[in-house]
Amino acid sequence: MRFLARPGEPLRDHLAAVAGAAERGVLDAHVPDRERLATLARLCGLTHDFGKYTTYFQDRLPPKSLEPSPKAYGHHAFVSALLGAFVTRARHPEDGEAQLLVYLAIHRHHGNLVTPSEILPREKHLEDAPRFGELSAGLRREYAAAEAQLENLRGEHREQVVSEMEELGLPEAKEFIAQRRWWEALPELRSFYRRLLREGDPGATRRYWRLLLLFSALIDADKHVSAGVPAAEQGTRIEPALVEEHVRGLKRPAGTPTAPAARRLAEIRHEVREEAAGRTEDAPLRELYPAVLSLTAPTGSGKTLTALEVALRLRERVAEELGHRPRVIYALPFVNIIEQNAGVIEEVLRRRAHLAQNLPDHLLRSHHLAPLSEGDDENTEVEERLLPAEAWEQEIVVTTFVSLFESLVTNRNRPLKRLHNIAGSVVVLDEVQSIPYEQWRLVGHVLTTLVRDLGCTVIQMTATRPRILPEARELLSAPERHFRGLSRTRIIPRPEVKTLDDLASFVEERRSGGGSLLVVLNTISDSVELYRKLGERLGLRGYREYGRVPGPPEIFYLSTNITPWQRSRRVRLLKRCLGRGLRPLVVSTQVVEAGVDLDFDEVIRDQGPLDSIVQVAGRCNRGGASPEPAPVHVVFLEDGRGRARAETVYGRVLPLISREMLREEVEEPELHALVERYFAAVEERKSDDLSLAYLDALRELEFDRREDGSTTVSRYRHIQEELETRPVLVGIHGGAENAIAHLASLYSEKDTARGRLRAAFRRVAPFTITPTTNRLRKNLPPEHPEIPEHFYLSRAEVFSDDSTFYDMETGYRWEQEAMLL
Repeated sequence: MRFLARPGEPLRDHLAAVAGAAERGVLDAHVPDRERLATLARLCGLTHDFGKYTTYFQDRLPPKSLEPSPKAYGHHAFVSALLGAFVTRARHPEDGEAQLLVYLAIHRHHGNLVTPSEILPREKHLEDAPRFGELSAGLRREYAAAEAQLENLRGEHREQVVSEMEELGLPEAKEFIAQRRWWEALPELRSFYRRLLREGDPGATRRYWRLLLLFSALIDADKHVSAGVPAAEQGTRIEPALVEEHVRGLKRPAGTPTAPAARRLAEIRHEVREEAAGRTEDAPLRELYPAVLSLTAPTGSGKTLTALEVALRLRERVAEELGHRPRVIYALPFVNIIEQNAGVIEEVLRRRAHLAQNLPDHLLRSHHLAPLSEGDDENTEVEERLLPAEAWEQEIVVTTFVSLFESLVTNRNRPLKRLHNIAGSVVVLDEVQSIPYEQWRLVGHVLTTLVRDLGCTVIQMTATRPRILPEARELLSAPERHFRGLSRTRIIPRPEVKTLDDLASFVEERRSGGGSLLVVLNTISDSVELYRKLGERLGLRGYREYGRVPGPPEIFYLSTNITPWQRSRRVRLLKRCLGRGLRPLVVSTQVVEAGVDLDFDEVIRDQGPLDSIVQVAGRCNRGGASPEPAPVHVVFLEDGRGRARAETVYGRVLPLISREMLREEVEEPELHALVERYFAAVEERKSDDLSLAYLDALRELEFDRREDGSTTVSRYRHIQEELETRPVLVGIHGGAENAIAHLASLYSEKDTARGRLRAAFRRVAPFTITPTTNRLRKNLPPEHPEIPEHFYLSRAEVFSDDSTFYDMETGYRWEQEAMLL
């Protein structure tokens, strides 16, 4: 009989290929103890589809295409996991951890990881085996199938199966098939797992990473081999000198007049880059890789290019001294600034023809709005294109904190395909202060153990160093000196501004000076209301993408209440307007705080966390063009009960600490010390309950369980959504309507292939907003007739002068109620 993994692919060849790819995946990760782990990864690959040797599975394939009855007899993961654990025990009888990890990785390789006790029964529950009457219905079906499958393997094809497994180097399969009480191994694995928990093993997080590494290497290898797509070659040299060339191309022409602050900022950019690059070249490699590093420098000091040069120089040193080039993973807090930073990196790479010609092979933008790959042929199968994109195989990956941290703290199959490619990489965290403070302890532990157990270097990069990685080694000596050397802004508390009417009057007063002005509010409802008040009071021309009034726009609106496509377009237009000397007024939420390269003459912000205030101050006199420190006004809006409106978003503690810190005017040189005191106060008052709950889940391998209410890894989300939201598709233009229509056609034609659906959802993401469910109930838009669980605003509705649901300037129409971003 010819045993197949799938039509046309011999099962023996598939097992051998997956074993080799999984082994290479671990070896290439360059993690501690990699030889042992690579051996286990190979064993996972050799046994992961063993259950396909049954005639129950083989009969499912063409030309027979017969579904067994019961259906579970055609499944293969459980019996394959039993063999994997059996072989591991035979070869490593004293290594209970190895047996457990191999069993879990194989058992779940077609799904998500679960808590071991969910799939490992107690001995008392197997007393009536092989009837298995004491087990849950799901496990009972699974165990009955395994009993039938092993009996099937003892049948007429037994010798052929044993022969093929011996050829693969697994002679133990013969004894495994012959055993009659196979279930006795399961309580032993459970006992080992429970014993680890009782002992309070200090290396528990290491076990978590080892399991994720094996699981990642196995599932990614399996998907590559099944798709017939080899893993991308990794290790292309990207010269660090490209950054220097790029920086030289950005220098202002000689003789261009500059303000003193601008000249000092240019000096700081040079000093920061030179010192950080020099440290990367001169320090012993053991201090740099693996390591936790920090790059602390003022906003506008060129940290993106500095971090890129540091990462590229570190890649070359690792290649010279250790023999491999690590990936660079550049993570940012928000999707809307990814394109900006990825664009800078792309400009650097395009300086070499061989990199420019194959850019998608070297640089990946990984977020939900990114196209699959600009270099893919339209005839290439979507699943094939998704493999390198989802596994993060490129040399440089630019992604979000959400994508990164939900690939590290997760039980889900899809994001875990990339874990073995994250291992051994250089991870740059830009604007690290954006990490929610209640997750500091969790994120700090995850990152430090990522360095220890998966051999990464983590570089935190910020102007306001939070206490997430307190042991981080600074790349710059005495970084505070760079803050003392700048005086671009001054933060001015305005406690007298308490209502939106007060704020409108204050904006009108500041606007009379004629400069560009940015106003940042904490909630969408406040921002929409202020935008409308200002438009009425000042008679300004508002910006809208279509149906504009004559003349240049004078007031702009930015928030998540408008589509991502509109936000990106408006940021680009604002940058051009500001560059041409125009003086727009912008009303926004926090979407402009981190990384958005806009430069205003003056900023007003409602109170919030001090680090957020400092971040938005980075959009004021950013380039140092003004000879005097530009004002950043902090107002203190209250609700009708005298409570700070900022508490709606940030809770009570952070705004309160910030207000205590901002009792008087603060110049930029004083900010570094002030922020240090702020973070010390936050550290003292914050709650670690959320972090501790997830840390326990990591250490105990509590991935997912049936019982409700327990904190499991599966529940982790980097952004904890407190309010339920629902997606609304907005036909903002013809391209949006086409993308929505394409997605709808997949559903109407019942074409629910995962790859095509995923690609279609990526196409509509720039035209999707997510208001809260409560708000939608008050102003319920029509549901899309074909796309489930999505509302839909047609182009005709959006462009209607009396649209019930959408305003081209401010987005989704809603009543005046506070809402989180």
